[in-house]
Amino acid sequence: MPNLPLHIYLAEQAAEILDWGHVFDHIGSYYLGSTAPDIRAMTRWPRERTHFAPLSVEEVGTGARTMLQRYPELADHPDMSPATRAFVLGYISHLIADEVWITTMFRPHFDNHNMIT
Repeated sequence: MPNLPLHIYLAEQAAEILDWGHVFDHIGSYYLGSTAPDIRAMTRWPRERTHFAPLSVEEVGTGARTMLQRYPELADHPDMSPATRAFVLGYISHLIADEVWITTMFRPHFDNHNMIT
């Protein structure tokens, strides 16, 4: 999966391309969200707990969909602060980036247990 600096870069690019100008008012929250799923490296939590999808994920968007189904208030709660909204968008950018990497890079090129014999 992308490393943390790349997650921050990809999140920033997504915000610019998608014209999410409001996240730049809360850039710290947005960047924190874009790296937060990898807290599992320190906590040893299962991947599904922080990424909402297994490494065997087939479809990009699965983790974000699962997260929003499990926690629908994250979709657009009327009382959500702009900083929290920025964090959630950053978090989703991380989930999407990982799933793109898994489905286009990891699985086709590295998920072959017989690569080195």
